[in-house]
Amino acid sequence: MSGGFKGWLTRRANGLYLLTYYPPVITKVGSTEHVDCYAIPGDPVAYNNLCPWSVNIIWGVADLEPLQSVSVYTLGKQGSGD
Repeated sequence: MSGGFKGWLTRRANGLYLLTYYPPVITKVGSTEHVDCYAIPGDPVAYNNLCPWSVNIIWGVADLEPLQSVSVYTLGKQGSGD
């Protein structure tokens, strides 16, 4: 089975990337003034802390501004479980 999904790639405040199926939530962290992005609860993808190098190799995205999101399309093939 082959397929893919349209998702969201967001640069986190720490410089790494968050990949989500749904648009991420960008909000303050607790009662601080620090702002970061998070996947909504139940997001089926929610892959956190992708390094900038891998993001550039996979999607050709380089140097988004912190907390900036772009839509990306990811292709995939279901593994055989081996």
